[in-house]
Amino acid sequence: MKQLFGLLFFVFMLNSGYAQSASAEAKAAYLLAEEEFGAGKYTAAIDYLDQATAKLGNANAKILYLKIMALRELAQQDEANLEPLKNAIAAFEKAPDFSTFNEEKQLEVMKIKLKLSKDGTLGKSVSPFEASVYSRLGISGWQVGVKLEDMKAAHPDYFSKATRTPMGDTMEVYLLPDEQNFGVSVKNGKVFSIGKVLNANEKDDASFSKGYAQFNELKNYFGGNPEEKVTNQSYTATPAKYGGYKWVSKTLTWKNKNVYVVVSFLTNETTTYKEPVSYTSHISIGVGYLEAQ
Repeated sequence: MKQLFGLLFFVFMLNSGYAQSASAEAKAAYLLAEEEFGAGKYTAAIDYLDQATAKLGNANAKILYLKIMALRELAQQDEANLEPLKNAIAAFEKAPDFSTFNEEKQLEVMKIKLKLSKDGTLGKSVSPFEASVYSRLGISGWQVGVKLEDMKAAHPDYFSKATRTPMGDTMEVYLLPDEQNFGVSVKNGKVFSIGKVLNANEKDDASFSKGYAQFNELKNYFGGNPEEKVTNQSYTATPAKYGGYKWVSKTLTWKNKNVYVVVSFLTNETTTYKEPVSYTSHISIGVGYLEAQ
């Protein structure tokens, strides 16, 4: 009997130690998930949350809440994550501690659920890289890849003043009559580009030192490895003795981040009115695409 009691006690202590170890590992995995989430690494955060769930044997409301928040961010980037998001919300509502979980966070999840039920999607999110561009432009609350109607609802003042210019059957551009440096391009009812001119026709020297300085500054500001393209254009007046102009454009595109920078250098040699040769530079940046996709 004593041997049996000793064996049972040993098994009890072994199981107790294992449970404590599993609980500690689950907590550690959850803390790592929070760190990854805070760093914007949503897939990694979900991996740690799944590890925490495996250690505990089931997912509680706290784990499922963070998983829903991570899946929401991923679903805004790729709608393939919508179904896992819906499944996580369903599991959250069935969690054993749902009724005692933080009410504010419960409501946040329910808002996501209602949004999905109404629209079937969450729309596109603004990446940190895009946000840095908007910050540089001095604007906020704008997005590409969303319905024009949503942007009109978000910015009624802009669209009530902007002029609409059709560009074929499916495209249109919106510009403010007295502020042509900020434009919104739309195709098939969706915004595909939001751009702003930083400086237009700024006087420069023959080597375009001002234009190149700003171009290189923006290139360094946004970092990464953008694709660079150069386009040359020219015009000759009639008769030719009146000269013409040369127009060189340099374009940077961060394709995977949907950001572009365009700088143009104009050499004006038109001598119709005996004006000296002039040099100007023109810089614009934007989020989206230079051409509709």
